[in-house]
Amino acid sequence: MRGISRDSTKITYVKFLRAFMEFHNIKDYDRLAQMETQRIDQMFEDYIDEIVDSGVKGTTIRTTLIGIERFFNMNDCIWHKSRIRKSIKQDDEIPGGREPVTTREIKRMLECTKSLCVKALVHFLASTGIRPTGLVDPVLKMKHSVPMPRPHDITNKKWCYAVKVYDESKEGYWSFLTPEAT
Repeated sequence: MRGISRDSTKITYVKFLRAFMEFHNIKDYDRLAQMETQRIDQMFEDYIDEIVDSGVKGTTIRTTLIGIERFFNMNDCIWHKSRIRKSIKQDDEIPGGREPVTTREIKRMLECTKSLCVKALVHFLASTGIRPTGLVDPVLKMKHSVPMPRPHDITNKKWCYAVKVYDESKEGYWSFLTPEAT
C-alpha cells in the first residue's frame, strides 16, 4: 500500500487482488509473492480468460489488473506484463458513449423523482460533467464552491458557482455550475 494516497484506490486494489487470489484458491499473500515467473504468467492468462468469458470489457480488465500488478511489482516478482497486456482485446465502443445526455433525458430524470436532493444532484452532475467519484473523493462540501458574480451586474448578485473537484490533489480542477444548477 506504500505510495498510494487515496483510500478509495487502496480499497479497490485490495478488492481486485483478493478476487485474483480467490480465483486461484490462494489464501496467503506470501505464497502468492513467491510464485515463479511462468506460474504468474499462467495465473494472469487464466484469470483474464475467465473475466473475458464473463463479458467484461477490455478497459475494465486492464483496470482490474492494476492492483494485482502493483502487488507483484512491490514484491519484486517478475512476469511478462507487456505480453499479458497485449492479450487483452481493445474495446470497439467509443468511451463515454456515442451521444451526450440530452436535455430531454435530463428532464425525464428530474420528472422521475420528487426528492429535491436527487434533483439537485442531477443538475449538479449535468452542469459540471464530473465523474460520480468526484463527489466523494474527497467529499465535496460547500467550502469547495466559490460564488461567481454576474458579469456586468452592478448589484454583484451571485448567479453561479465555481466548484473545486478533487481538491488538494494533483488531479484537482475547477468546474462550473450553470445558474439553474446553482
